Amino acid sequence: MSGNRNNLTNSLFSGLHLRGFLSFGPECQEVKLTNLNVLIGPNGVGKSNFIEAIELLHATPTDFSGAIRIGGTAGDWMWKGGQGAPSALVGGTLHPFEFMPELFYGIKFAESGNRLEIVDEVLEELYKAEADHDDVPFYYRFQYGKPIIRVHEAVEDGEDSYHQVGLRRETLDPQQSVFSQRKDPDIYPEITATAKRFGEIQIFREWGFGRSSATGALRPFPARGIPRPSTTPATAIRRLTLAAA
Repeated sequence: MSGNRNNLTNSLFSGLHLRGFLSFGPECQEVKLTNLNVLIGPNGVGKSNFIEAIELLHATPTDFSGAIRIGGTAGDWMWKGGQGAPSALVGGTLHPFEFMPELFYGIKFAESGNRLEIVDEVLEELYKAEADHDDVPFYYRFQYGKPIIRVHEAVEDGEDSYHQVGLRRETLDPQQSVFSQRKDPDIYPEITATAKRFGEIQIFREWGFGRSSATGALRPFPARGIPRPSTTPATAIRRLTLAAA
């Protein structure tokens, strides 16, 4: 089964994957999303944690480590139930966009020596290119602890050409996403395009209604101190369309 590139949408995520992250345990299943999502529940069930996961994804193209530090140490982001969790996974299934099919992105992090360490990161297609293939096409992932990246080469005879390159761990900052470290759109088109989409996420903490509110008074309130540019209500609804209640 292949992803449908023609089924384009203004929404970014069709689902979020959160495991070992704050109130989401290691066995949590994907949370499916639609064009409009309302989070309803009593205090302490994970509504704010859900939004904070999106904030971390938003920070991957710029300063993932800085976003973690605003909330404490890496360990402070880990699930504390039961035996606890050795690492946390934050990721999502992405709708098709422009030249890209449905993708899965995930970043797994842990605390090592009181420091944040990204122990796994992946950007891959959701489906196999052919039914008899052993694996899905991927653009970045860790294999046997070694980061592998897919490099785009010059187009020949109208066909895109790719090859995989192993990266030395010492060439990557273990506290930052690959999105902030590989930014050439000609060499890494899928990585840079996905990073751009994540960077456009907007988080709003307050939306004023009533007589005393200015018309269309949607004000961006930086979550956990991460600065974000303002935008219009229509743009905010198109980007993510998440509301916490």
